[in-house]
Amino acid sequence: MSMSARAGSTGAQDIRIGMDNPTAQRLDLCIVFPYKTSPHIPDDRYNTQEADRHGYRPTEKELNDMRAWDHSRHIILHRLAQAGVEAKLFYSTNHCDIYCKVGCDIERLKDEADRLNYKLQLKEESPYFGAYAPYSRDRPGTKENSYKDAKRVDHLFKRYRPNDKDTLFRTTDRIHIVDSIIRSKDPGCAGIDIGGYQKTRHILSYFPLHERLELEYLHSEWAKAFFKKQPMNRIRDYFGEKIALYFGWLGFYTTWLVVPSLAGIVVQIAYFATTPQSYNNWTLYPFCIFMALWATFFMEFWKRKNASFCLQWGTIGYEEEEMPRPEFYGDRRISPVNDKPELYYPPMKRLRDYLINYSVITSCVGGVILLVISVFLLRTVSKGSAGLGFAANLLLSGMILAFNELFGRLARFLTDRENHRTQTEYENHLIAKSFIFKFINSYISLFYVAFWKQGARLFGSDADSCNVSCLNELSNLLGTVFIVRLLWGNFSEIVFPILKGVINRQLGTRGSTEPEGDTASLNPHGPQSFVDAAPAEKQRFLEPYDHAFKDYDEMILQFGYVTLFVVSFPMAPLLAIINNVFEIRIDAYKLTKVHRRPHPYRAEDLGTWYYILEIMSVIAVVTNTAIIAFAADTSDATTVRTISTDQLWTFIIMEHALLAVKVLVKLLVPDVPNSVQILSRRHKYVVDKYIRGVDEEDQQFHVPPEEISEEILPTDDDPDD
Repeated sequence: MSMSARAGSTGAQDIRIGMDNPTAQRLDLCIVFPYKTSPHIPDDRYNTQEADRHGYRPTEKELNDMRAWDHSRHIILHRLAQAGVEAKLFYSTNHCDIYCKVGCDIERLKDEADRLNYKLQLKEESPYFGAYAPYSRDRPGTKENSYKDAKRVDHLFKRYRPNDKDTLFRTTDRIHIVDSIIRSKDPGCAGIDIGGYQKTRHILSYFPLHERLELEYLHSEWAKAFFKKQPMNRIRDYFGEKIALYFGWLGFYTTWLVVPSLAGIVVQIAYFATTPQSYNNWTLYPFCIFMALWATFFMEFWKRKNASFCLQWGTIGYEEEEMPRPEFYGDRRISPVNDKPELYYPPMKRLRDYLINYSVITSCVGGVILLVISVFLLRTVSKGSAGLGFAANLLLSGMILAFNELFGRLARFLTDRENHRTQTEYENHLIAKSFIFKFINSYISLFYVAFWKQGARLFGSDADSCNVSCLNELSNLLGTVFIVRLLWGNFSEIVFPILKGVINRQLGTRGSTEPEGDTASLNPHGPQSFVDAAPAEKQRFLEPYDHAFKDYDEMILQFGYVTLFVVSFPMAPLLAIINNVFEIRIDAYKLTKVHRRPHPYRAEDLGTWYYILEIMSVIAVVTNTAIIAFAADTSDATTVRTISTDQLWTFIIMEHALLAVKVLVKLLVPDVPNSVQILSRRHKYVVDKYIRGVDEEDQQFHVPPEEISEEILPTDDDPDD
């Protein structure tokens, strides 16, 4: 290990560890260590005379804390150096923290990729066709085997040329591999418990670093380019497959909204041509059926598109062996599987948490239903007043937005209490809680107007009757909720993170997900000193990204508005297209300018979000057929709705028929396109032949002809028969 130190222009110490040629290798990750408990403490922290001259002497507790930080930092740096990780250290602008940028040279990256069997892409030309194969280093072979066991495959892997330098690894590959070296407890790795050190505040932050040139390209050619195709491969290469899949799905969904938008325009024209104006016209039945079928076909063809992404990005059959979340805690024990130390959290404790949490969710859902009923009671009081009716719709819209935001925070708090081991487990349970509450909160008022309001009574009072048809009132309510949600969502998505980032930089505070008490919270040099801060320090105070959870959440709710009750507001698909065009660029802007670079997680598909979409598409069949059978009634809207036998049979037959079509489409439309299947099999053949050295003929059992005996015995002399 080599170490050098030099004084910078600001007086900050710049320490390089294990870097004989500091400019030769990019540093991909950043670890932030605490250094001083207060910016008023001099850099010579343990010199009491120096402290007296500065007018601030640290307490005994502060001295003990700083000694503990120094001890942990020295242990971590020693482990990093032993594992072949190169590090560069420098002070923050207020000298309260130490930033440690880490990376590895190409040879160390190759060693770890070989150990991990890390998949890299082969050359794209024939005969390799860009297949993905586990990386393997060249091996010279052994003299005992006459060097027949030599293996030379390194040259078969694709090279990249960022900044005109050939390299085997993309930026996301380097981050994955360096992170493995840092966190893995396998021999040769550092085995640093990042999560444990973060809990004790001996590590303040741990995040991937941005790359200026690539970030500028994405900002210019993606975030600002409204009328260009998304550079999906560049997005994937920089942010990872999980985030790229979100943008791939969002672009696919937006494209598929074109046909429903055109159909919605036809329905809207028919509405204005009807006297009196009502959505209960000749377009109702075909539009309802069309939207129910559209949701089915959209889901099936997305699976085919997803399969194409998987083949192109090498994630077919990908299952990541996830490390424990930094927040996971438990009792230390020896694993009964691999005899290695591990953290264990008793399932019965988590079961207790489940029972408590879902009781809380049930209470929240009940409270929301009561509040919605209260708003409709207000509508009853304001019967006949169009202004108060519109105000009630705005109130409902505001309630939906507010409760979704509040419950989003509550769902995170409850899921945190369940102490899930992996990020996937955590996200799945968070999505389940979020969907249960937000589905009811977002759509309960629409269900009420569509199926129950006509002639209903609330606590003995007559509900305000629908004018002409409840579909018209459903249209007003859905239109108000949908438009308010779109406007507020886009405003809050872009403005709030920017404002928070400005405030953080002014005050020198952390991003929202970092624990309170960060030593960087005081900046005696003022905001101006932050302008001159190093890029890594500026990135630390950017808002952390939640790996598209909120973005998915927003789009799933929009999908529900577009499919469940679209017959009452046929312009919803068109508005969704307009919103999504901006949504893609706003989300891209957030990633390139507002948020800290997220860890580039890999993914094969949308995960739990896909099953949520499937559930929504099934519910869309039920709601649309129910609207045709029950809500599309031209009778007096003030009378209590009664369900006739004909209506019931109409609903049952149509609903079963559409569900049967849905099942038939799933059976007839292959999940994977034929071209993808063929190329996938070709990739497997290429990997077997050129990387593993196994050919089809090699797999046959060969016996020399001279060793085959044709001796025939006169009788069977086997005594065991």
